Amino acid sequence: MNKLIIVLLTAGLVACGKREIQKEYVSLAAPSVPSDIERVVSEANEARFNQGQAPLTPGLVCTLYNNTGAAGVFPNSATGFPASLPSAVASWVHLGEINQPESPAANGLNLVPSALRGLYTQDYAVRCSGQVIITESNYHSFSLTSDDAALLYIDNALVTGLNTLHAPTTTTGSKFLTRGVHTIRIDYMQDSGLQALQLNVAGNRLYR
Repeated sequence: MNKLIIVLLTAGLVACGKREIQKEYVSLAAPSVPSDIERVVSEANEARFNQGQAPLTPGLVCTLYNNTGAAGVFPNSATGFPASLPSAVASWVHLGEINQPESPAANGLNLVPSALRGLYTQDYAVRCSGQVIITESNYHSFSLTSDDAALLYIDNALVTGLNTLHAPTTTTGSKFLTRGVHTIRIDYMQDSGLQALQLNVAGNRLYR
């Protein structure tokens, strides 16, 4: 961490009646420089404030959907992530990365809150939505690893994913994105057996 050294000059009395300048060194932390992501978020929040909107904050809003019908109705092995979702079981804010390595589905998805994780281990779907912060206008690549179906949408356009039941598989995609804030959505469906859900988004830039 950069340090700012301040020299304090004080006048001290000496025996002969003269004043002597004494030096005292104090270390202070230098002011931090905002990152590119922080600058984009600050600009976006200023615009949102002027429009009466709530500010962006870190995290994604995730919702769990459970199979409430007969076995095999939802999720559907033929169609993957369902086009029509049943009533939601629970919603929460997920902070941090989406990083569930390959493991038995019976362990529960680490994306799901711990209080619910053991209750929903198969035949369910999760949808996470929010914003992705882009610091440079360019083509940006994304990768998604999943077991089973998973789809990544940015600005409502499918970027990558595999909408079938399958073993852990990684897909990649790219999209030209301008500097600023873009919507992002991850749809995930788990049947049974193994589970995996890992999203590679460079930097900590997922907001809601």
